[in-house]
Amino acid sequence: MPVNDKVADIEYRHRDFEIGMIATNVSFQVSDITSGSELFIDNVKIYGRLARQCTVVFDANGGTGTMAGQTILEGDDLMLAYNVFVRNGCQFMGWAESPSCEVAFADGETIANVGAAADGTVLYAVWKLCAPDIVPAGAVTFPNASQTVTITSDAADATILYTTDGSDPLTNGLEYKRPFSVYNSCTVRAVAVADGVIRSDETTSVLTRGESLSGAANLYGFTMETDSGAPWTVVTDVSHDGVSSVRSGAIGNNGMTYLLASVRKAGTVTFWWRAACEAADEEEGEDGYYDYGAFIVDDVVVARIAGHDGGWHYVSHEIAKGGKHTLKWEYSKDGSTSYQPDCIWLDQVQWIPADGSGHTLTTPEPVPYSWFDEYGLGAGTDYETAGNAASGKADGMGKPLSVWQDYVAGTDPTNATSRFTAKIEMVDGAPVVTWEPNLNTNGVIRTYKVFGKENLSDPFWSCPTNSLHRFFKVSVELP
Repeated sequence: MPVNDKVADIEYRHRDFEIGMIATNVSFQVSDITSGSELFIDNVKIYGRLARQCTVVFDANGGTGTMAGQTILEGDDLMLAYNVFVRNGCQFMGWAESPSCEVAFADGETIANVGAAADGTVLYAVWKLCAPDIVPAGAVTFPNASQTVTITSDAADATILYTTDGSDPLTNGLEYKRPFSVYNSCTVRAVAVADGVIRSDETTSVLTRGESLSGAANLYGFTMETDSGAPWTVVTDVSHDGVSSVRSGAIGNNGMTYLLASVRKAGTVTFWWRAACEAADEEEGEDGYYDYGAFIVDDVVVARIAGHDGGWHYVSHEIAKGGKHTLKWEYSKDGSTSYQPDCIWLDQVQWIPADGSGHTLTTPEPVPYSWFDEYGLGAGTDYETAGNAASGKADGMGKPLSVWQDYVAGTDPTNATSRFTAKIEMVDGAPVVTWEPNLNTNGVIRTYKVFGKENLSDPFWSCPTNSLHRFFKVSVELP
């Protein structure tokens, strides 16, 4: 600090200077002194104090674990200890100077020249929720009527918000409370939020409803199994019903691929099939089939097809005896010669029991035994009891429902979250009512009725509805 009043001193001048910082040396500098000037410095006294200790402590801020505080001398640089706290379902993001989510220091960051005011500082762990898990995850194709979706977070205090239309879950999301079912292709987006932590990143799962083999072949209520080495596939470019069919798997010379289904009792199986392969030599009889399709019942070949795409052919075969029967469709190739696309197609398969039953007799609506078999119900025999059993579900008025009503509605009797639901939205200024599942696809027929009321207090629902109605419901029945 310069001191100069341009007046010659006749005695020593006393000066006190306060240094408001940590200093390790003190020097004196004299400038602008003439050759006739002299400067005398005497009786220099320096008073100091010891540097203070500064202690920084760490707070888990909702996490668990222990971390010792750090103590350094005032003015030193402090390298923060690395975090050892943990919090379920969260990742550590850094340190804050309050319990907020504002990160002030990174993990292990060095803080330069720590001042005395830092003594007693509490640094709070900043947490970010881990992204929730959606099951099924990623891009998934489900071939059944519905797909159950589960969303979880390891953070006990997290709230999960989700959408099924691909929109922002923070803006449009519903709170996830329990597993739910989807019936059509959709995009599920989910995010986890909680007080005092940073929200999670989003998780996305794209669910695509793919038609099952039995659905494409119209063998409803049955399960079809295919050769895993050369699986049969659902196609829409070639079909007899104008919707879809199943096509044999790709094979090479001397290869074979198959499709299986099982039925019970005596009855008649019918179907349409078509070939595009090497033609048979009719003069050679059965020995003249080189590349061909075969229909096999209980290990006995009952029909064959081959040729350069002669169109669709109808097959009807009666099974006279009772018991369980295996239906098998095969496509086989010999050691040479191909005709593209080198396959067969199968469509509109039907199974008609000989006794006219094959369905329940005591339920309000008949339910095919095959439907129970698909879900593992009825133990293969007591279908009547299974059909009339309580489903564990209720209608919109709280009335308990029975298993047979799952068949009518197209919902899963083994999944308590699989429900028939109606939705309403405004489209071009008019209300549009839709419902899930909608079974009027691929040959399955149901009758849906939309009812409306102007006010909920009205005693009756009206069908059809009109523009005055503000409340709606949908019923589903067998035709």
